[in-house]
Amino acid sequence: MSESIPEYIERFEKMLQTGEKVFFDREEFYDIAHYYEDVFDTDKAISAVDYGMEMYPRDPEMKAHKALYLLWLGENEKSLDIIMHLSEESEYIKKVKADILATCGRKEEAMLLIDQMIQSMDSSQLDCLEAYDILVTHEYYNEALSALQIIKERFGESQDTRNDEIHINEMLENYDLCISKLNKQLDEDPYDGGMWCHLAQIYNKMGKTEQALESCNFALAIDPLDTIALQISALIYYEQKNTEKARDIFLQINELRPNDYTVLLGLGDCYWILKDYANSLKYLKEAVEIESEIVEANYMAAYCAFQLGEYQIGIDVLKPVFEAKREDLRMKMLNMDLMLGMNKSIAEIYPFLLEIIDSSEGKINQYWMIKAYCDEYMKDYAQAIKSYLYAYENNYLTELVIYRLLLIVDDLSIRKTIHLSVDFLDYLIEQIPDFEEGRYELLVIPEVFNIPQWVIDELIETSKNYLLNYESHD
Repeated sequence: MSESIPEYIERFEKMLQTGEKVFFDREEFYDIAHYYEDVFDTDKAISAVDYGMEMYPRDPEMKAHKALYLLWLGENEKSLDIIMHLSEESEYIKKVKADILATCGRKEEAMLLIDQMIQSMDSSQLDCLEAYDILVTHEYYNEALSALQIIKERFGESQDTRNDEIHINEMLENYDLCISKLNKQLDEDPYDGGMWCHLAQIYNKMGKTEQALESCNFALAIDPLDTIALQISALIYYEQKNTEKARDIFLQINELRPNDYTVLLGLGDCYWILKDYANSLKYLKEAVEIESEIVEANYMAAYCAFQLGEYQIGIDVLKPVFEAKREDLRMKMLNMDLMLGMNKSIAEIYPFLLEIIDSSEGKINQYWMIKAYCDEYMKDYAQAIKSYLYAYENNYLTELVIYRLLLIVDDLSIRKTIHLSVDFLDYLIEQIPDFEEGRYELLVIPEVFNIPQWVIDELIETSKNYLLNYESHD
């Protein structure tokens, strides 16, 4: 950064605050805009070029900057409209136009501009490399490989172009060629740990894990504290389901590179697999404190909290992603389980319960049972019977269903809202005293539970008839 740029930024920021116009020349505007590019503040970069366009309305490059920033904001059509109306085509304008055309799906037009730049003897090496970068950004890998060959012929081969060639071939899955080129470079410099790590990554993509680990070991022989080599090794062991070995390496990396999100996730995942939920929660919580919107990490941390009975922690960890991923059935189910663990009121639980049943299309039986308990507790017997019958028809906890239906039918018969046969009433009068102890404990089934089939048949038929009558009068 030029020593003058902080002074430009200070003057520009003050101008934005006060609204008082300040003079800048063209190059100063470009410096200000590029500063905001570097700090990812596209809105202020646009403010800079908008003001620049007021002072220099005939400057085409200022307009090209505006078009590029609009592209970054997703305003593709506005961006394209600006750039296509520029008649003067400097190398910068050509690059911006090629980028915009490629983004808008106009590949042939973009390629024509890029070819012109790379072939033109007026283009500098930097211009050609930036044009090449546009091809890579838009995943035109075959074209990028051809462009790179021209750049090498024009400006000579360098370490950067060799690395770029390996990268492009890796994207094209030309792994054997990548290995050949990496080995050639390692013959020239066998103490390049980064090259050994890259070789390990290629071997791992090919499924050659022994060679990958051997390459990592070479890198670690050069530098035992090479965290990249350690992390590649950890991931390989993790993929091989050697979870304890992967965990031990991740622990080593964590000491060398604390507060690294990917390492913390690796540790959380390893402990998760090992069912060590306390340690899994520890590292996953650290990870989500760094980045709170990675759904899977938050879900896993909340699940660990549930397993440990730390229900409030689970709800707190799940909250940042729950609303955004509320359509995710797993999220709803875990949120429900955490709420049940905290003994939340039925009024709080019930809306989530209905969402789960609706999302699962009624296929998750345990939530139908929870709904039935809630309905029964609220004395909404029609809804409770409907839910219990659903569970019964799906052969889910049939003894519990029959027991709960017996108690509901008994309550309804006492209230004179249901008619039972004399034999059935006699059976209830005889048996209900045995049920009384658990009558108001929804999950309790008597230890002796041997109901005759004729009672079950009448119970189910009576429940269905009650439901039909209830719905017909609703």
